[in-house]
Amino acid sequence: MERLFVYGTLLKHFNNEVMQSLNNSLEFISHGELQGKLIDLCEYPAFVEDKIGTIKGEVYRIANTDHVFEVLDEYEGEEYNRKQKWVRIDEKEIRCWVYVYQLAPKPEHEIIMNGDYIAFIRNKG
Repeated sequence: MERLFVYGTLLKHFNNEVMQSLNNSLEFISHGELQGKLIDLCEYPAFVEDKIGTIKGEVYRIANTDHVFEVLDEYEGEEYNRKQKWVRIDEKEIRCWVYVYQLAPKPEHEIIMNGDYIAFIRNKG
């Protein structure tokens, strides 16, 4: 069984058109946490691999893997690579696919200190 971890504009809160189009192929499992750093790229966040920090997000079960990744790979673009990472849900860790930012963060890219993109957007506005 394949799973997906989302942390930014694909979260349910944003009612993203891409996620709506995948509604029949994704089933929400739980909220989860991933080790790493989240940075603000102004219009969306980016996950950067790091041993310090925690990112909050959502975990989905994938029903039609080929279709889901075809759509999401195009949506995420060349800035991101899809990798499997350990995600904590409740008291256990599970493997999930996550999109990892491939470019070097710039000095103007603010670190989202609490790793929670929704809380960051609320506090920003």
